[in-house]
Amino acid sequence: MTISVKFHGPLDEVKCTGTAGRGKAKTGQGKAKTGQGKAKTGRGKAKTGRGKAKTERGKAKTGRGNIKAGRGKTKTGRRKAETGRGNIEDE
Repeated sequence: MTISVKFHGPLDEVKCTGTAGRGKAKTGQGKAKTGQGKAKTGRGKAKTGRGKAKTERGKAKTGRGNIKAGRGKTKTGRRKAETGRGNIEDE
């Protein structure tokens, strides 16, 4: 892929950042041209997709049936299906 530069002199006078229009990428920052894949470091854990089937995590939110984004848990740690049914110990 050639990057057209409006400068027709010696190349050492052109500031080359290496990435066209995307800023200078430091190591591991995940800057990539389309289709190249990104650097896999420094992303942290995904906040969507926890509490789901293992095969459904990390996929796009469309086209996977009834599984919505979110953890499927209430703040106290019970699953959402277990709340609102009285004492769990009574069942």
